[in-house]
Amino acid sequence: MTDDPTLEITEITSEIDSLLNNRSDVYDNLKTINQERKDLRTKIAEMSPLILHDRKSLDKLYSQQNEYRSTQKTIFPELKHIKATLRDMDQQFRNSNTHNSKSNSRNNYSGISSKKLAEKLEKLEWKLQTESLSRTEEKNIIDNIKHLGQLLKTQSTIDSSKTERHKLVSRLQELQGNLNKNFTDYDVLNKELSKIKQSLQEKLSTRDAFFTNLNEMRVNIENLLKNLDETNDNISKLKTKRRQIIQTKKSHENSIVMAKMKSILEDEKEKAKKKLSDGKTLSLDELRLALDQDDEYLKL
Repeated sequence: MTDDPTLEITEITSEIDSLLNNRSDVYDNLKTINQERKDLRTKIAEMSPLILHDRKSLDKLYSQQNEYRSTQKTIFPELKHIKATLRDMDQQFRNSNTHNSKSNSRNNYSGISSKKLAEKLEKLEWKLQTESLSRTEEKNIIDNIKHLGQLLKTQSTIDSSKTERHKLVSRLQELQGNLNKNFTDYDVLNKELSKIKQSLQEKLSTRDAFFTNLNEMRVNIENLLKNLDETNDNISKLKTKRRQIIQTKKSHENSIVMAKMKSILEDEKEKAKKKLSDGKTLSLDELRLALDQDDEYLKL
């Protein structure tokens, strides 16, 4: 600062103007940030139902995923049991076919169906009952009847097992088809699940970024308000200082005027007293000065 009051007042006024401009910029920034914060809150509010929708979709897909897994857990044991049963049945068929081939080959019954075996057995029983046979023939027929009866029983068991095997194979194919469809649907579900999880994660990341921006805006607003308080305080101090300087300047100027007026009055007083002593005619004001009645001229 300078010792010249006028220059100092000019400098202070310039500084006040600068602070006022800064304050105006702060107000503008506050207005802009508040609008941006309002827009950001609107975006966050708009995202909330979208996030909720994705979460509900995920809950539904997770439930379906559990249903698929439950179905798989139900199918796998049954498949395992059927395959083991079929392996056992196939082994029994192989053993039975080997035994029957040896037995049938002696009597030329290889490859004969149960129906044919039953017809042959019926003919032999009829022959045994109706024809006159030698002991040897009778013995041979009885042996054949026993043998055919055993073969028929075995073949009936095999036929029944084949029917059961056919049912098991059909059930196996049905379960395998259901399992394949389950796997296909499960893969489609997992792809949809991954897609929605990614969409949800992107929305959550975006919302987190919005919240971070809101916090940054809050800090910026606090700093701007602090700056605003400091600016207002500085403006107030500078205005007070300028007012004091102006008052001091006016007081000083008044003192100078008073000093000049006193000097002029003293000169006029001397002149009036000289005229009075010389016996010259004085005006009323000159008379007052000559008689030292000049206080009213000093009332400013």
